[in-house]
Amino acid sequence: MSTCRLIFISTTLVLCNAIAKEDPIVETKYGNVRGREEYSKSYRGYYAFKGIPYARPPIGSLRFKPPLEPLRWSNILTTQEDAPHCLQKNYLFSNPRIIGSEDCLYLNVYTPREVFFYKCEIILVVLNSELKLGIRKYLILFCANFKF
Repeated sequence: MSTCRLIFISTTLVLCNAIAKEDPIVETKYGNVRGREEYSKSYRGYYAFKGIPYARPPIGSLRFKPPLEPLRWSNILTTQEDAPHCLQKNYLFSNPRIIGSEDCLYLNVYTPREVFFYKCEIILVVLNSELKLGIRKYLILFCANFKF
């Protein structure tokens, strides 16, 4: 078999495999969200849902008021990119400036690929809201009662 033919077949197989993978879609009480598969530094696959709204944006007349539930959406919400981070001063420069957005009430959810389709109960939620240098909030879920 010629080298060109082998390269063509290999490339076709890789592209078909990449196209065949579907992004995970999860149903929430506000609507469906689409995440994407990502890989850790040790090449373990996991699903990432970035920028899921957990409240309405606190802008305009909602500023300085308790958060309201997000509005429902009818289409699938694509949650594959980071949402804006909250307003803060950027101290990386000698003249700190304000960066971020008031519209920042979003969660990032990460789940192992292996347990994504199994029902499990959340037994602990840890929210880390570090506001230095634009570090994001993380939602960490510890699950129990795996059904294999």
